[in-house]
Amino acid sequence: MQIVKLTATFAVALVLVMTATGLWAAGDSDSAAAAAAAERELVRDPTTGKMILAPRYGGTFSFAAVGTPPSADVWYTHHSYEAINGVNETLALGDWGLDRNVFAFNSDVIPVSAMRGLLAESWTVPDDLTVVFTIRDNVFWHDKPPVNGRKLTAHDIAYNWNRYFGLDQFADQGISPALGGTREGMFASFTATDDRIVVFKLAQPRLDPVSDIFNMISRAIYAPEVIDQYGDAQDWQTNVGTGPYDLVEWVEDSTLLWRRVDNYWGFDEKFPDNRLPYIDEVRSIVIKEPAARIAAIRSRQVDHLGIAGGTMINDIGQVNRLRESNPELQFTPRMYRCETCIGFNTTKKPFDDINVRRAMQMALDLETMNNDFFQGQAHWVPEGIVGTGSLPGYFTPFSEWPEEIKQYYRYDPERAEQLLDEAGYPRGADGVRFKTHNDVWEGRDLPFFELQNAYWRQIGVEVELRPHDGATFVPLIQSLAYEGMSGRETGYFIADAIGILKSNTHSTSTWNAPGVDDPKLDAMLDEASAATDRTEQARLGNEINMYVIANHWFLWSHRVPQMFVYQPWIVGHSDETLLGVMERGPVQFARLWIDQELKDQYVN
Repeated sequence: MQIVKLTATFAVALVLVMTATGLWAAGDSDSAAAAAAAERELVRDPTTGKMILAPRYGGTFSFAAVGTPPSADVWYTHHSYEAINGVNETLALGDWGLDRNVFAFNSDVIPVSAMRGLLAESWTVPDDLTVVFTIRDNVFWHDKPPVNGRKLTAHDIAYNWNRYFGLDQFADQGISPALGGTREGMFASFTATDDRIVVFKLAQPRLDPVSDIFNMISRAIYAPEVIDQYGDAQDWQTNVGTGPYDLVEWVEDSTLLWRRVDNYWGFDEKFPDNRLPYIDEVRSIVIKEPAARIAAIRSRQVDHLGIAGGTMINDIGQVNRLRESNPELQFTPRMYRCETCIGFNTTKKPFDDINVRRAMQMALDLETMNNDFFQGQAHWVPEGIVGTGSLPGYFTPFSEWPEEIKQYYRYDPERAEQLLDEAGYPRGADGVRFKTHNDVWEGRDLPFFELQNAYWRQIGVEVELRPHDGATFVPLIQSLAYEGMSGRETGYFIADAIGILKSNTHSTSTWNAPGVDDPKLDAMLDEASAATDRTEQARLGNEINMYVIANHWFLWSHRVPQMFVYQPWIVGHSDETLLGVMERGPVQFARLWIDQELKDQYVN
């Protein structure tokens, strides 16, 4: 690690900056502050070339969350990663030591080229049906019952993957519901040939099987002894992991607390001599109201707002006001997907009629809404499930859509009313055609959903907004029990275009929120999934994306810049948002450290 002392000139400059921001008072304190600053060690971040405060151990880190997950077991739902990240590890992780000019870690899916082995030391692909992993020889389970600190083996890996896919001893329970049903039949077997080698056998060739494995939504490794003894890993108190943290406290709808594991096996990818984690304790604090979260970061009650707890800021006005009031904060923007979009429950009236769905789309003046509500900074031009930030070839931009499709994505309230009349939903004596509901996750931008409702009211449709916490929202969507509409994501910036299309629309998927049951679409999706040529798969994906767009199973709204915020004393990050699918929160915070002197100047 290259360490340097602050020069006198740099120390004076630092003092001037900190004095200007109100951190240090003028006068006699300046000389003392300069002397303290001169002893601070700097190190060059090998991934960015920037000089930063050298890594330090200790301290606590807190971040805001909108709720606590339903359980600690990702076999049931991917939301459980919010509890077990940093505790239960996976085969591979985004390479924290990679040059950020090569990959910036601001995408939802990390390419294999930007990943490194975590529990897996290495892997090979000897043929088109086989992936072989060599498991590290220096990983140990946490020293707690019923595992008691034994060494991790390849048998543990095979056990977990068999459980996720309902194979071998788990054949009777079937595939994990978190996998959505769309992955069923992908693998033939998972076999540990000794303590270090595990062989993944595919049922049929895949275009990129290693990427499929590393980006699988359910892939965290649990101790087999826990599953055998308790039946699952839903109870956080019985869970045992191999990661840098252990979850030691869970207060429902209040807080989660992770504490560092002494002698964790892993080291910092940037500074390989340093054992992880740097921070002693990480705490998630549930703050449901967006305004309260803003107040918490402004008043320095939390260290971070962002994806770790679904608490990124979507309100452009709030971001601008926060920049003005707290210029010292560190801001990270991210464009990811449309989280103001809608899924229609097409299994029930009135949204079983495509003309009703078309009318709901045509009632929204997307451009005006963007200018007025988002200050012109959102992306309002219509897209499909696969957005323009995905791999080239898998989508068609709106300007190239056929006119027969385009017409229904333009603002035209008069035509929308005509379509509703023709569909058999005339205005009643009170001016209302029908009433429906929009069930959304409470962490989303609720004022904007009310703006959507105002537009629909103008064409005679009354929509009641129903926010839910994650534990309620997920089963509501997966069971198609919601009435009318649900807040759903589209316009993904994602590498796995076929996976996200299949997850959202295949008839076997538990995340098929509209309840699409279209044999033609299923066949198209299955063909695209089986493609082993990238160009052919992209062609098929584009065709599927346009098919979904034409059928209006989803309503397009606005992709909004999401802003993550760190306090100035958090060191070691470079605008990264995650290190793999759902790999965020404690797994990232283990690689950050705290400038305690700077924090003391702000907080005390």
